[in-house]
Amino acid sequence: MQLKTNGMILKQRNIGENDRILTVLTQDAGLIEVCARRSRSPKNPLTAPTQLLNYSSFCLYKGKASYYIADSAESIRAFYDLRLDIVKLSLAGYFAELCVFLAPTAENSEALLRLLLNTCHLLETDHYPMEHLRPVFELRALSVSGFMPNLVCCAECIAYEASDMLFLPLDGVLCCQKCYLKSGYYREDKIVLPLSSAVLSAMRHIIFSDTQKIFSFRLSDSAAAKLYEIVRTYTSLHTEADFKSLHLFDTMYHRGTT
Repeated sequence: MQLKTNGMILKQRNIGENDRILTVLTQDAGLIEVCARRSRSPKNPLTAPTQLLNYSSFCLYKGKASYYIADSAESIRAFYDLRLDIVKLSLAGYFAELCVFLAPTAENSEALLRLLLNTCHLLETDHYPMEHLRPVFELRALSVSGFMPNLVCCAECIAYEASDMLFLPLDGVLCCQKCYLKSGYYREDKIVLPLSSAVLSAMRHIIFSDTQKIFSFRLSDSAAAKLYEIVRTYTSLHTEADFKSLHLFDTMYHRGTT
């Protein structure tokens, strides 16, 4: 069976003397594994288009193994400049790891691939700061992958907005303070995060806006920091994964190497 598709290389591992197994987020086939034979040889035509974080067009065929075999590949976008900045590269690597964790299917892979490509472009070109890109990517990626929080209204009184809105990240719901204390969600040791109207609006924007518009909002420095921490907490609770690139990013970024 032959498959022609575009995809981004999220992960690679070496096998044998010259081969690689690639984990590729494709436009229409979900997350797949591809064997790129002799791609570790410098003169092989598969070498350049099968590098990590490359967005390439592939002609694949399926053999008896569980993975596809790359018959040919051509690079569409290499994101070369990301490789020149260790902090940017570690953040892009985290985005790739998160996509692998979310294991997109054919139904949602196009949306996740478009999000990843747009985010890497904005990261590479410094169009938005990294502390803006990270929460937008995390929240949108989780949302299109079945982890969308219910931010439409209070889970109890269905109020769209109140002065004391609370976000319950483990449950993925909103409650106003008055309702929460009387609700079945209440527990003394539960993680409860107060949301300002600005942060709540930003989270709704990220979840519900068209793909081209999800990054286009502004927050004060304090509200942006709050959004960053709220989405970080939500992502951590719902993935419970150890992302190696994220450890590197957090270490390098908070050292001020940017």
